[in-house]
Amino acid sequence: MRLFAFRIMLLTTLFSAAGCIDYKALVEEVLLGPEGETGFSCSGFTPSNFGLDFDPIVAKRPDGSEILGWWIPATTDGSNGTVLVSNGAALTVFCTIENVYWLADAGYNLALYDYPGMGRSHAADRNLDDFAQAGQIVADWIVSNEHNTDTPLIVMGISMGTAVSATLARNGVDDIHAVVLDSAFEVEEAGDNVAEDFNPGGLLQILKPFLRWGVLAAFPADLNLRVNIPAVPQPLLMLHGETDNLTSPETARELFDLAGVPDTFVLFEGIGHNEAASNEMTRDRYRQEILTFLDGIE
Repeated sequence: MRLFAFRIMLLTTLFSAAGCIDYKALVEEVLLGPEGETGFSCSGFTPSNFGLDFDPIVAKRPDGSEILGWWIPATTDGSNGTVLVSNGAALTVFCTIENVYWLADAGYNLALYDYPGMGRSHAADRNLDDFAQAGQIVADWIVSNEHNTDTPLIVMGISMGTAVSATLARNGVDDIHAVVLDSAFEVEEAGDNVAEDFNPGGLLQILKPFLRWGVLAAFPADLNLRVNIPAVPQPLLMLHGETDNLTSPETARELFDLAGVPDTFVLFEGIGHNEAASNEMTRDRYRQEILTFLDGIE
């Protein structure tokens, strides 16, 4: 009898705790790292490490804080377009540059930036709700800036940056001509992953549905790929790893099938999340698939 009463008391406590969890803070800590951190430690490379010139991007947010990044001009005579790259959730430009620097030598300008509160971009706090807005502000900076060469604008997202890039395309920035999504970030599977991170090994299985529901409720609606991809009007390229443990290849294919535009889906065998660009076995194909796609854009 005492054991039964203890179990009832424990279950009551757990249900009460589930209602007190700050899901939004939980999501942001799992995806972005502990509060106070500003992104994963990377190589620290800048465009100069790859022999590239660059100018700073300094784009103002409505509250006066700054989004910082790099404008990297194409090394060729003239440019084929400008690629606006949105990082993965906890990544910064110092990480992303290693995966995309080669586009400058292929004739494309590059614009890399850090989300508010991440990397070198200033913000009072980190907030996922600000990520899509930051991408829009940098897109506007490109279009209005003296560096703009009136060439097509391509948005490219990596991991969670895929959600940002799809949002930009859906919102109908006139100058966006194409969309490249590398390692799509799907929020429903992210909910499962966050719930597992918070509850390793399923020690408190009774809490998992509450955690998953809370994650989905807390995640910004405008970063939901299932909502945004069907509304993307531009040609779309999706690149995905067969062993991606954040968004399964089956789910990535489901997202791809939602698109109603000319599109291409590329699956890299034996490759995990955000690995195709750097893996020696797939790097050349990864680059060629992107260039072939971009060359076919009118």
